[in-house]
Amino acid sequence: MTRVLVAEDDEALRGLVVLILRREGLEVLAVADGALAVDSALARRPDLIVLDGHMPKLTGQEVCERLRASAEVADVPILMLSGSLEPADVHLSHHVGADAYLQKPFTSDELVRSVRRLVTGGAASS
Repeated sequence: MTRVLVAEDDEALRGLVVLILRREGLEVLAVADGALAVDSALARRPDLIVLDGHMPKLTGQEVCERLRASAEVADVPILMLSGSLEPADVHLSHHVGADAYLQKPFTSDELVRSVRRLVTGGAASS
């Protein structure tokens, strides 16, 4: 079963993302901050990581940098979620290693399409 780590500090959105992904048959582990995201990814290697860009303790970009620097999870695809579509934010997310960028608010179909592309090895749009 495909394992997805979701790191999102907004409880309602985190719950919704978990529900959507579980409905797709994915195993989902959810955490509320960046530090927990790093710890969880290293403790139990996921097949995909979904990161909020702005979280407490570590931002999504900081999490991404740390995970890309770790041999254990450096190759795990990362989908960055953010309320910003500023070119600088999108560029920074890709620069630190995010494989795809999805702007909030997004539809469940957009999320599922992005996740499916990343877990099957295809590029998701940003």
